[in-house]
Amino acid sequence: MMDDLEKLLKENTPTSCPRCRNKLEYRGEGEYRCKACGHKVYDDYGKIKRYINEHGTAPIVDLSKATGVPQEIIELLIEKGKFSPPEKKKAAKSKTCANCGRIILGND
Repeated sequence: MMDDLEKLLKENTPTSCPRCRNKLEYRGEGEYRCKACGHKVYDDYGKIKRYINEHGTAPIVDLSKATGVPQEIIELLIEKGKFSPPEKKKAAKSKTCANCGRIILGND
């Protein structure tokens, strides 16, 4: 049985090119390419992934505004482990102070 995320993503999966209406081919990572004209189209996952790759992580509200992907879908993607919230990424790249235990954020 399909879970909520799979249903939402399937409902929002592009099937035809918005430019020429021909069939799209899935290229991976949420990207689709038109077989006829080569136009690229992204599903919700691809829109968020592309935004993060180009601009870095952002709060869910900002991601939603920038990509047009509803906050609920972004939250489900995070919940299902497709993306990590910014705090988790920062913590993963951080170290803790041996003396006080505070997080020392990395510069990369």
